[in-house]
Amino acid sequence: MNIEVKPARGFDRETGEFRLASRLSEGQRAFRMAAELSFLEAGDDIASLVEEEPFTSDASRNLAQRGLASYFAAATVMPYALMHSE
Repeated sequence: MNIEVKPARGFDRETGEFRLASRLSEGQRAFRMAAELSFLEAGDDIASLVEEEPFTSDASRNLAQRGLASYFAAATVMPYALMHSE
């Protein structure tokens, strides 16, 4: 018997599917998609930035990569037009 386990959320490069939890709000979905986009579009840059720093563990490197992806996501979904119109 061959059982295939897939992540409950995230981008599956093999199938091209992106999965999100249905309980997320519209804003949370946009942020998660933008964070994933950061790895697809700027993954090499994110990895290079993290490699330049003297992190002491894989966990700290992973956290730094996620932090940079979140920064990218926030910049992507920020409502700049609304902010500048006020």
